[in-house]
Amino acid sequence: MKQSNYIYGRLYGKTVLTVFICVLFVLIGTLSCIDRKIKIDSPEKAVFLESTEEGFYRAGIRIFTYNETKHQKSFNKKRNTFRLQTDTQNEYIHIVFDAIPRNTGVNILSQVEYCYEGEASSQTILFECSKMTSRQVWFWDSNDKIGIILCTE
Repeated sequence: MKQSNYIYGRLYGKTVLTVFICVLFVLIGTLSCIDRKIKIDSPEKAVFLESTEEGFYRAGIRIFTYNETKHQKSFNKKRNTFRLQTDTQNEYIHIVFDAIPRNTGVNILSQVEYCYEGEASSQTILFECSKMTSRQVWFWDSNDKIGIILCTE
């Protein structure tokens, strides 16, 4: 009888440990998918987060937004690349993201190139994923007050 109690105790201990590990993994997975609360640290960011037009924003103001009649756009999920350009290609924004986030609060390093009204720039920006819907993602850089709204469909 003692031997069966010993075997039962060992099996019970292993089962409890297995259940505990499974619950721990489920909790970690769930917590990693929770959207983090986004801090509104400037009036420009507040204005930007209320915007819905896909494109490029500076200081909360639309600089270059998608217009179906005069722009082309592309989004490559495999390459994490987004591009808007005029039909003549003289104005454009081209962004290569390190990744496309699954939830808000994540910081994404990105290479941004744009040319608009004769002004050209190329820079590396650390964007915060500030807002998400089923169709769009809002990226914001608090240092330079630059925002990107990207349609992911």
